[in-house]
Amino acid sequence: MTQREYDYFMLMKKNESSNVDSPSQQHEEINGVVTYFFNDNFGYLPDVGSEVYVLPEKFRARSTDVSVYCLQITMGAIAKTIPGIQEAIQSKMMTNADFDSLCLRVKRFIEDLRSERFPDIQKTVAKGDGSFSVRAKPGKYFLIVRSAHLDFVSSNVERMGQIDIDETTVKINQARSVNFKFKPR
Repeated sequence: MTQREYDYFMLMKKNESSNVDSPSQQHEEINGVVTYFFNDNFGYLPDVGSEVYVLPEKFRARSTDVSVYCLQITMGAIAKTIPGIQEAIQSKMMTNADFDSLCLRVKRFIEDLRSERFPDIQKTVAKGDGSFSVRAKPGKYFLIVRSAHLDFVSSNVERMGQIDIDETTVKINQARSVNFKFKPR
């Protein structure tokens, strides 16, 4: 059994035991599918084993490391997709050292998600068909997904897998579906 298979097994076992709640608590479902672009012949395939983290909105205000908002902006900057990031670095609005420091903080934040440091964050992995599902109380949530198949080698943060972020609101008697598609950069 590889380390990834073991991690998958342990996460699934933990999710089975943590998803059991009393009938009086109202929970809904956040589900979706994670895929990655394989090639022009096969197109998108299920991103089996991708890590999915579901953070409650209150996490943003309580985070002592880096907020989800900062993470969203930084991930765009790391991928060099925010217009003007190169100009900001060149014009000294953001120095290379500042950018590297921000990248390091985000990398630590992502690694902390994998640990048991934040017990109120739900963690799961994409199944064989790329699907995932978690139960959640009504409220606003941030979803952070790390691809198991595509990485971004020139990024210190995404070296272990590309990262995508989305947010959703769970309402009573309404399941939420959030899908993620990873493409090579």
